[in-house]
Amino acid sequence: GRHEGAKVVLDEDGCALSGGHTTEGKETGLGFSVQGYLLPGFDGFLKGDGSPGDVIILTKSLGTGALWAADMRVKCDGVMREEAIAEMLKSNGKASRVLVEERQNVTAVTDCTGFGFMGHLLEMLGEGLGAEIDLEALSFYRGGLKAAEEGIFSSLQESNESSRRTVKNHVEAAKRGGVRYKLMFDPQTSGGLIVFAKNYAADRLVELLKGAGYDKAGVVGRVVEDTGG
Repeated sequence: GRHEGAKVVLDEDGCALSGGHTTEGKETGLGFSVQGYLLPGFDGFLKGDGSPGDVIILTKSLGTGALWAADMRVKCDGVMREEAIAEMLKSNGKASRVLVEERQNVTAVTDCTGFGFMGHLLEMLGEGLGAEIDLEALSFYRGGLKAAEEGIFSSLQESNESSRRTVKNHVEAAKRGGVRYKLMFDPQTSGGLIVFAKNYAADRLVELLKGAGYDKAGVVGRVVEDTGG
């Protein structure tokens, strides 16, 4: 059942499932409350501690929102759907452990989920910080690209795109980037991690992440000083 399946996944990350209760509703649902602890001498990663010069690493592809919107309309290619599922099934646990081991070179981390890549990236950029993103360096699910090209997007796409007002070259980026630019705002299910890291450690971190099974991990941009222009 659902609990058995959940336990398999939790066990892989060394997370014990204990206790629980039952609720009633019109639809079947399953949720968890997760508790953890920090390693001695480690205060954890914050998402607002980046600095100009940091590289920006993304560990998974983008486009699940559009892909599953298409799947709900029976317009998603089966092979493309299975490709996405295979990557979505990769827990962020191994990536987190890589980052903890390399914490001296990591400045900020957050997950890429419902607000999309751009929404969560903005949460990481504190006062005086901006970001330059290489659209060609981003990885996208083939099914997400196909759905977007057919004009199919998640129901959250419009609200997520409200953050485009913060993109200084929005008009140019939208024109040149096409659907890839729009998928930067796509809400993610089982998305990856957005990582700010020291420039000199970029290659090593990407290599370690790929070695841990995140073959789509890569440097997608850099943190810059925001001059307010």
